[in-house]
Amino acid sequence: MANFNTSQWYHLYVNQNKDNAFIGTNLFKDNGTSGSVFYEPTNTTEGRQRWQLYPMNDTYYVLRSKEGGPDAFLGAMFSEDEKTPGQTRARMIRGDLSDDSVYWQISPWGDGTFFLTNKKNGTDWHLGRKLKDGLIAMDSNTTSMPNGQRWSFQDVAAIKTTVFSTVDLPTASATAPSSSGPADSSSSSNSNSGGLSTGAKAAIGASIGGIALIALIVLGLFLLRRRRRSPTPPVEKSVEADSHGTANAAKHELNHDGAVKYEMQDTQYAELPQNARPVELEGDATAAPTGYNGR
Repeated sequence: MANFNTSQWYHLYVNQNKDNAFIGTNLFKDNGTSGSVFYEPTNTTEGRQRWQLYPMNDTYYVLRSKEGGPDAFLGAMFSEDEKTPGQTRARMIRGDLSDDSVYWQISPWGDGTFFLTNKKNGTDWHLGRKLKDGLIAMDSNTTSMPNGQRWSFQDVAAIKTTVFSTVDLPTASATAPSSSGPADSSSSSNSNSGGLSTGAKAAIGASIGGIALIALIVLGLFLLRRRRRSPTPPVEKSVEADSHGTANAAKHELNHDGAVKYEMQDTQYAELPQNARPVELEGDATAAPTGYNGR
């Protein structure tokens, strides 16, 4: 795959003839949805002769002219008026109505020139200039190197407007890679490499900080809940004593060996009531006991 600078305008021509330029108009036809492509004498100050080649992936480019603007792309369409096999002509097409014909593969012939095929029509059809009428059509003669199919690219000026820094299509969206200078059209494509952008790093850092904060909050709630659920230590109750200083109930204690120990109160009292009368035996106190014989 050839390597082109997305920050440069290119002059496109065939047959290694720089005196003629391939042009792309604005979208002046079909209610602003299509435009024309053809050849005219070279004047690279004209916006319609300035092309941007924008890589969509490692295989395909999209082509835009300065006059057509960022939403007009080189594509192909069926035409009943076209006499060549396939009846397919090139045109400018608005991006939101585009199809796979706007994706172009640029391959070398081996002599410093290139041929163009698009994704929709496949590699059996090359974009070429017809020698008789100068119109641009898809040509099935791909076994040799026809003059109308030998494309060249010459960088002519820097692109200074940011509207061409991105591509927005129904099936793809891309941002132009940075380029340090003009690229040689015969060189192979260089793979892009790089680390995370500053914005991506900042987003990752913010995410990690947020996760750490959430973890601290969850841990705090867990500890608080665990503290609330801890059992309350038992309150030791004292045994009230009666007026005599003795406990009202027996005290039960567990010995260290697990046996139950029962203790009784130190002293127990039994008293008669104060108004109780003593019980006396009836009869003569001097009477002799039964069986007494006076001896």
